[in-house]
Amino acid sequence: MKKLITNLSILAVIFFLYKVIIFISILNLSKSKYDPTTFLADLNYGKDDKAQQIILLGSSNTRYDFDYNYLNAKFKTKAVHSVSSSVPFALFFTLDKFINSKWNNKNNTVIIDIPYSLFSDDQFLPCNYVSLRLMTLEKAKEVLLDQPKKFFSFIFNESPFNNEVTQLVSLVAKNHANGIIENKKTDNSLVVSPVQNFKNGYDDCTTPYVKEQHYLVNPRFSKKHLEYIKSYISEKIKCKVYYRFPEINKGNNNFTKSNIDLFTKTFNPINTFEQSQFLNNQLYDQWYHLNKCGTAINTQYLVDELNRLGIKE
Repeated sequence: MKKLITNLSILAVIFFLYKVIIFISILNLSKSKYDPTTFLADLNYGKDDKAQQIILLGSSNTRYDFDYNYLNAKFKTKAVHSVSSSVPFALFFTLDKFINSKWNNKNNTVIIDIPYSLFSDDQFLPCNYVSLRLMTLEKAKEVLLDQPKKFFSFIFNESPFNNEVTQLVSLVAKNHANGIIENKKTDNSLVVSPVQNFKNGYDDCTTPYVKEQHYLVNPRFSKKHLEYIKSYISEKIKCKVYYRFPEINKGNNNFTKSNIDLFTKTFNPINTFEQSQFLNNQLYDQWYHLNKCGTAINTQYLVDELNRLGIKE
């Protein structure tokens, strides 16, 4: 038995070292001059020209789902704008950009409006295309010390059998073989524009959204993970923080009452689940992107919510 335990321990150490070697190798590959990936500054909408600000923090939904001209006209003593990250399916990096931005200070109010998918445990730090390239030793250390289970899950999924890893390796290898050096431009800043620009169809409130394209299944919520997200945000974000039920397509989901109740009990959202649901002719190109008509309704909801919180026009 003792010999078996010793052998298993040796195998565990070898496996861990193997994973560490892969992790370091991928860090080097993602920073390689042969990796074509480009990360540019995330564009946000609104104004940031005042000392006190109201910030809608989330994913691309915060760019589409609020009328920032209307909000800035309403709240004249404060600047209102979005902070959205282009990082898909990785809550850690979505929050990280704001946490390290100039806007993370006690003068500002943050409204968390993050799509439901990012509240799942496996989307905090998934081993995907983007997170593989944004991960650094400094960020890895932060996750390891704060959430070792999530870090080791990330390490475990860094495998030659992971399609995201093999794509990165093949891209770098191909460019290296052909002598192609990529002139990468990486800008992790957050930029605010006063002009909201959208593609054709955003102003069309007559054509129904094809809901069959994106059916929202019941989120994989866990009480422990939702509480962790809340405590993580409370620890890292210095602003006054409020939560909203994020925007979804009405009747195109199978949310359970238990999940809605769990979200409500954990985050005490300033809107209701009913108010977060929008009809087909109020959606644009995703179940969490509103068109002009849906945006007008959602924006007025937010104004009313802020007034109830004592944030007056």
